[in-house]
Amino acid sequence: GLEPETPEGMRLQRKMERTGLGLCLARNRKGGLCRCLGDGNGGRCKFHGGRSTGAKTPEGKARASANLKRGR
Repeated sequence: GLEPETPEGMRLQRKMERTGLGLCLARNRKGGLCRCLGDGNGGRCKFHGGRSTGAKTPEGKARASANLKRGR
């Protein structure tokens, strides 16, 4: 977990206070917690889906709907 008494924990605490954002806390590949700031959808970082806004161009929207599998 994240210990607030450690230097890393204190650094992250200051970072969160300065920006007003929380941490992403998604599980990374090693099984640990992501310590990036979560400013996007659901409080996740840009690496874990927080900045995804979907396709914008007609071609991109067509590609996305072609890849859609029965409403999932």
